Amino acid sequence: MFKKSTDTGKLFLEIGKLPKATFFITFFMVIILSTFSVVPEGSRGIKTRFSEAIGQTNQGIQFKVPIIESIHSISIMADAVAVKDAEGSTSDTQPVHTTFVVRYNIRENAVLTVYKEYSRVGDIDNFVTTASYEAFKAVTAKYKADELISKRAEVSQSVFSAIQSRVEKYGAVVLNVDMTNFSFAPDYMKAISAKVTEEQQKLAELNKLERLKVENQQRVVAANADAEATVAAAKAQAESIRLQSKALAESPQFLELRRLEVEMAKAGKWNGSLPTHVLGGVTPFMDISGSKK
Repeated sequence: MFKKSTDTGKLFLEIGKLPKATFFITFFMVIILSTFSVVPEGSRGIKTRFSEAIGQTNQGIQFKVPIIESIHSISIMADAVAVKDAEGSTSDTQPVHTTFVVRYNIRENAVLTVYKEYSRVGDIDNFVTTASYEAFKAVTAKYKADELISKRAEVSQSVFSAIQSRVEKYGAVVLNVDMTNFSFAPDYMKAISAKVTEEQQKLAELNKLERLKVENQQRVVAANADAEATVAAAKAQAESIRLQSKALAESPQFLELRRLEVEMAKAGKWNGSLPTHVLGGVTPFMDISGSKK
């Protein structure tokens, strides 16, 4: 900041050594050019007068009073910090470690505050990193060790919210938090692995029982269907017998009709040949075909 004013002074001293015509031309060119400053896209400018911040500007070409005023650019684009080996302790006193990345940006309406109170170049990485460590420690203290795994999405959201509440005073907005796996003590990791294996085995047994239950239900349904079919057939047969008995009781000729039906069926099977012998000494049938013996 002071360096710019010093460089400008040296420039005027060098200009003073030039011939008068060249001096005045160069002097006015420097004055004209020094009234402009360009704030890059994705940044906001801080205008200072004699080193004191007096306001904030937008991106693009900005005007300032030569020599006594300067404009400094502060980026409001997304930035990121890596929070390495963050350490916390769960509610059941298990130490936990992890590494995550916090992406954030400076709020547009907070650029002047950041410049005045935290960084003349808009670098607040250290503040965000410190806030992230504190947030992780505070959040993990609310969960048991196994809940950090089973409720991972909820934990990540809690860490996100905790970081956001802490970096607001620095004029920052958290965009997202990318969290890796949690790391516990080796003995506890073995216990978790064993528990996961046990849960998987229980789940497999439950699935097996459910499958057997379904198969048994299918067999019961099939057996019931067979039983119902048998009962239906028996009822039909009983109804047929009942109807025949009723018909016989109501019509004495029914039995004679059935007998005639049987005789007709037998007659339909006769081939036209008479028997040549009969039992009981009865005289044989006569041969009426006209052939001689």
